[in-house]
Amino acid sequence: MFPVRKSLLFVLLLSAPFAHAQLPAGLENVAVYGVNKLPPRTALWPSSSLSNTKSSGYDTNEWLVSLNGTWQFLWSTDPFNRPVDFYKTDYVNADWKSIQVPSTMERKGFGTPIYTNSVYPFKVNPPFVMSEPEKWYTAYNERNPVGSYR
Repeated sequence: MFPVRKSLLFVLLLSAPFAHAQLPAGLENVAVYGVNKLPPRTALWPSSSLSNTKSSGYDTNEWLVSLNGTWQFLWSTDPFNRPVDFYKTDYVNADWKSIQVPSTMERKGFGTPIYTNSVYPFKVNPPFVMSEPEKWYTAYNERNPVGSYR
């Protein structure tokens, strides 16, 4: 084992609990694959009657609402800076931008598009998605950006 100064070891031991204390719950837990998510369901389209069921589809279902359109949007560099309670009805989002849906936030000018077919543009260290990559990584400044839509 390499010799370590006691003061350095003491600082590392004190700072270790705080390093992960700020991460959102479940971010690096491989057992968590969705938060505030509906359970899986069939691809069949439900309808109010048997006759409607036979002709029901994406464009003709009476219970289906398209989410296409202009949304209020806030881009955050990482999970620490995202708005936590933005879904609440009394949340003020006056400084948010507008974004057209469907699309990707990168194609609409938020964040950095990452194009690669050979090298990962982020540090591969599952499940630790927020660990610091090398400075030359594309995702060095934007390790795990978050888009919030209203």
